[in-house]
Amino acid sequence: MGRSLQHLFLNSSGLEQISPGAFSGLSPRLQSLHLQKNQLRTLPALPSLSQLELIDLSGNPFHCDCQLLPLHRWLTGLNLRVGAICATPPRVQGQRVKAAAAVFEACPGWAARKAKRTPASRPGARKTPTKGRKWGANKVGKERGRL
Repeated sequence: MGRSLQHLFLNSSGLEQISPGAFSGLSPRLQSLHLQKNQLRTLPALPSLSQLELIDLSGNPFHCDCQLLPLHRWLTGLNLRVGAICATPPRVQGQRVKAAAAVFEACPGWAARKAKRTPASRPGARKTPTKGRKWGANKVGKERGRL
C-alpha cells in the first residue's frame, strides 16, 4: 500500500509528535499530506516526500524555535502554501513558519546552511507558479474521496 498511496489524511487525529522516519516507507509519489488540526508543536523535515502537491499543516500549535528549523528550511524550499503558523513564542505568534526567518537566525548552523539554499528559496529570486500546486478547498474536497 505504501508504494501506491497518493493521498494521506491524518487530520484531526490528535497527533502530538511525528518521528523523522515516520513516512520513510511511503512512495515518493505521495501527492498530498493532510496533518491539519492536530497538536503538532514541531515536525521534522520530510525530504523523501519530493512529489507533494499539497501539504496541510494548518491548525497545529507550532513552537517556532531551533527545533523547528529543519521544517522551516524544508518548507522554504517548497513552492507550496502549507498553512503552518507559529503559535509560540509570543514574538512570532501568528506568523507563518515559512516566513518566520528572524526567529531561526539565532539557531546554531543558520549562517552555514543559509548559503546553501537553492536559488528558488533566496530572497529576491524569481518564483514561477507551478501548475497544480495551489492551496485550495476545492482540491482538498476532490481528493478526499480518492483514498
